[in-house]
Amino acid sequence: MEVHDAPKLSKYIEGIVKQRIERPAGIHVSDLTSCITRSYWNKKSESQAADDATLMRWFIGVAVEEKLSLGKTQIPKLVDNIWASPDLELPTMFVEIKTTRVSIVEDGLKYGWPLEWIRRMMTYCWIHEKLEWYLVVVGLIQAKMLVKKFSWTREELYDFWTQFILVRRNVLQQAVTESIPPEPFAWNESWECEGCQYKLICTGVKQYGEYIKRGDETL
Repeated sequence: MEVHDAPKLSKYIEGIVKQRIERPAGIHVSDLTSCITRSYWNKKSESQAADDATLMRWFIGVAVEEKLSLGKTQIPKLVDNIWASPDLELPTMFVEIKTTRVSIVEDGLKYGWPLEWIRRMMTYCWIHEKLEWYLVVVGLIQAKMLVKKFSWTREELYDFWTQFILVRRNVLQQAVTESIPPEPFAWNESWECEGCQYKLICTGVKQYGEYIKRGDETL
């Protein structure tokens, strides 16, 4: 028996995954629900090839979403210059689909609901004028599925939209237009920097800014 690499097939599958995750140009919900400094650098480096680990995460997510949605493509919606593309739209509900390696317990995930998931569902709710959103979580280690319904009041969604999402949209929009990144380490949760490919860039930008500031103070 002989085993060989299959680069042509690998490239073909990579192309399918990249095509499946293509989004409209502009700002997407996912650009605003996590670190917007990282979102800025992602937009500036879109032509760069993703690493193997990133492609594998995309592959798994796309495969699960494709199966659950039966291949149906969701039509993006634009509100206040923010694009929203829900994972699954059914006749009476909208659904967010996630995969996880974290242990699934009866009431949720072992370490609680990821903040980014909550932010994304709240944003989708406002854009689609809904007060509830469904979540399907597929466990990659446990081979287990969790299905939950989340709901909010209109006041909660309005406050979140105006005080969080629109503020971040304005900052990211200006940054992209002026080609000046948002202030490093100011628009993220502390744990988001772990393993981030742009951490060294952010550190350098921050140190340079502090250097310039010290120089101004000595003039």
